Amino acid sequence: MRNSSAYLILTQVQRPYVQIRIPDGIRFSVLGETSALLRLNTLPPKQIHGIEESFVPRYFYFAVIAVLAVTMFSATTQAQAPPSADTFVSSVTPKANYGASPILVVQAGATTFIQFNLSTLPAGASVNKATLRLYVDAVLTSGSFDVFPVNGAWSENALTYNTPPPALGSSASGNKPIAITSSSLNKFLLIDITPLVQGWVSGTIANNGVALALTATNGLFSFDSKESLLTANGPELEIVLNGPAGPQGIQGIPGPKDRPVPPARPERKVRRV
Repeated sequence: MRNSSAYLILTQVQRPYVQIRIPDGIRFSVLGETSALLRLNTLPPKQIHGIEESFVPRYFYFAVIAVLAVTMFSATTQAQAPPSADTFVSSVTPKANYGASPILVVQAGATTFIQFNLSTLPAGASVNKATLRLYVDAVLTSGSFDVFPVNGAWSENALTYNTPPPALGSSASGNKPIAITSSSLNKFLLIDITPLVQGWVSGTIANNGVALALTATNGLFSFDSKESLLTANGPELEIVLNGPAGPQGIQGIPGPKDRPVPPARPERKVRRV
């Protein structure tokens, strides 16, 4: 063992000296005509147990290259989409607009609307996963709600119960209502709405945002809005983007050719005396 580096001696590699520098401190070198040296500098000493120098077949060399290539070129990128508008409407106050409210209420007769700014994403982005993050700031009555796509345009500063609000689509969570109880207070909720966001980014679905509505008769709770001042935990989309495709991999060394089968020897007859 040499400090925090692990060494594997790889044999039968017929290549001249070449050195490849890989992100995150991984250094790969092919040395000489018949050996290769793989050095992993990213592992701390405590994570390296019983790794010693050993000779292995040349096929392991290609396995290591494949693993490194996957690590380098299949990485994903994290992104966030902030809310561009959020409000709620209530049948109790049908003419009121709550675009400046610090909270987003969900209860019987009250529905929350949230829209996100996707302009922060790079052009041609490919969404691997999208999660809606909400912060529960009040729970008066336990209940369940779900996330629904909004099927029409709306304005944060003009929407009221009497407007009326646009119609809602089918569940964006895959019909998986989220239960809210007293234990949910002052905690974040993470809700997977990947298919909907993929549609927004690809342009197959209009980005009119989402609505939060009860899925049961009872329930009264609220979430932080983007105008929240005390905790500033407004809604957010946490997005994982697919990384770009990697370059063509290294051409492998041809394997050994099959040896020709020698012709069968003629059977020798033994003459009896």
